Amino acid sequence: MRNTGMSRAIDPLGRIVLPKEIRDSLNLNTGVRLDIGVSNDKIILSRSEAFCACCGGTHDHMLYHAGVAICPDCIGKFAEPEEAENYE
Repeated sequence: MRNTGMSRAIDPLGRIVLPKEIRDSLNLNTGVRLDIGVSNDKIILSRSEAFCACCGGTHDHMLYHAGVAICPDCIGKFAEPEEAENYE
């Protein structure tokens, strides 16, 4: 584990803020879910395995809207006009 030299205080509700530099380097955007684990005396945060709300598949680059994961393939299907005509 690399030491970043950064530390954060836990607020009264038990929250911490991950530094922007770390969020950016790990592509942790708003809505990304993290699993929380404990190993010995360490807290482990890891990206949750996200499943697309439309197709149920997994993808390395899920897009999130209101906390719902959607894969880029399904986003592309929403943008195709011939697909939209089938629903009219």
